[in-house]
Amino acid sequence: MPITPKVAGSYGSYDTELSSTMVDDTTNAELTLTIRLFLDKVNAKDTAGGTMNDFNGTAVAIHNWKDAEWEHFRKEMFGKIRKTWSGKFWLITPPACKDLDWPAKPKAATHRPNVWCRLVVEEVNQIAKAHRKIVCVRPKVATMASANSVGAFRSFVGAGGDGTSTARVSTFDYFDIVPYQFKFTGPEKDAKGTAIKYGISHRSDIHEFGHLLGLPHSDKHTHTDAATSHDEYGEDRADREDVMGYGSTLDASSAVPWLNRIAAHTGVAAPSWTVKLAPYSKAYRPLKLGA
Repeated sequence: MPITPKVAGSYGSYDTELSSTMVDDTTNAELTLTIRLFLDKVNAKDTAGGTMNDFNGTAVAIHNWKDAEWEHFRKEMFGKIRKTWSGKFWLITPPACKDLDWPAKPKAATHRPNVWCRLVVEEVNQIAKAHRKIVCVRPKVATMASANSVGAFRSFVGAGGDGTSTARVSTFDYFDIVPYQFKFTGPEKDAKGTAIKYGISHRSDIHEFGHLLGLPHSDKHTHTDAATSHDEYGEDRADREDVMGYGSTLDASSAVPWLNRIAAHTGVAAPSWTVKLAPYSKAYRPLKLGA
């Protein structure tokens, strides 16, 4: 089928654009996912009793935002999201997709480009222009340690995230941008049979953004035994280190939003495409046909 250059998404989704004008024997096509976010800054004075309900439905005391805190929060969140998610995947084009081949007909094709996955995150000032509304609060705690303690605020993505909180608007808090160190023991063991101890750095804004793209927690990975009860953030090191677990590591499952959309753009099913991860390799360049 002919390439569909643009696929729009309504509220709760995102837009994508597949560009191939730059394609040649060394340059890939690009699939850009654009998501527009409306940040709703909520102060204590705007709420009844100066509280906001978190993921658990717990009323947590919040402060009024200071201007410097708000600007720092916005800058850090958008910057880290873009740095973490954009340009980290390549989709290897299957033989069934010939509409990207270069040069285009009526010339004889010599190369099949792959697809570089990009991300654009835009902040908009009207909910009508947004794919998502995010309520942003500043919990009434002083440090990250207290922010992660019992009774502190727990952020969430609602209305189209990972199946949780579907009746509520997504809510982030100021401490989402601050790294938190989790510590684990095992189940992996060293050569002597001793359970390995290790730490994992977590940033909630990066994790919650994955939910905004529709990604589930890492316990949904196919290599996890779903027949028994699990920690939804992972019980082995690989799942714990995943961005949709306790960590920040991307793997092939992280590219699912782009995989689903490449199918909409090309008509070639998502399972036919192969995900490759950063860093970039010359092997990701357009394939020379007949080589």
